[in-house]
Amino acid sequence: MQPENSGQIPGSGISGEFVMGAKIFYTPLDEVEGYSVRPGFFLENGAVAFPGGVSFTVYSRYAESVTLLLFKFDEAEPFARIPFPEDYHIGNVYSMIVFGLDITDFEYAFSVDGPYDPAEGHIFDPGQYLIDPYGKAVTGQSVWGEKPFEGYRYRSRATVSTFDWGKAAAPKIPMDDSIIYELHVRGFTRHHSSGVENPGTFAGLLEKIPYLRELGITCVELMPVFEFDELSGSREYEGNVLLDYWGY
Repeated sequence: MQPENSGQIPGSGISGEFVMGAKIFYTPLDEVEGYSVRPGFFLENGAVAFPGGVSFTVYSRYAESVTLLLFKFDEAEPFARIPFPEDYHIGNVYSMIVFGLDITDFEYAFSVDGPYDPAEGHIFDPGQYLIDPYGKAVTGQSVWGEKPFEGYRYRSRATVSTFDWGKAAAPKIPMDDSIIYELHVRGFTRHHSSGVENPGTFAGLLEKIPYLRELGITCVELMPVFEFDELSGSREYEGNVLLDYWGY
């Protein structure tokens, strides 16, 4: 069967026939747990959606087996467990295309089995659900400071970027001429003294660009920019619950 590799990425609203600049016409080679699969894009970490399916790629140096877990939104247990076939890894990189997935219909995680030897740094546990280290979105705490439902474990979500860079290009300012300003997106404008209309947000940061330019800043480094668990290590101080504001 020839899968539909051209047209629209299911759930994304994006049309096209290209992934990584090349036309794609892939057919399934195997069937695992009722899903049509084939080896994936080994050079593209994470979940890469294309018209016809999603490629999942993950690295693990000591893994003995890797299983892809698919979840419905707000459900604690996976509706599908798809083991990576034995020959779906090159060295330590596991990669598999699963055909027929709609990126708006599922979240995913990995179950990884391997040695358990804490003294050597190995703590593999296939009962744990592991998020994708290259995932572009993490679900589980959509409201700041609120825990998800009991039994929920964090998952990743496949996404597709729709941002059009247009003619924008990097300014290529020499390092010797660069002035880097490190900032925390929320903290930079959260206080009323920032004078922005959208305090504590990316929009608020945009409002401060003229100010940064006046200072002679050539580069802004956002710290942190990744997802993190603000409830990890939370504690009370003078009756207030303190959350992990920084991320590390």
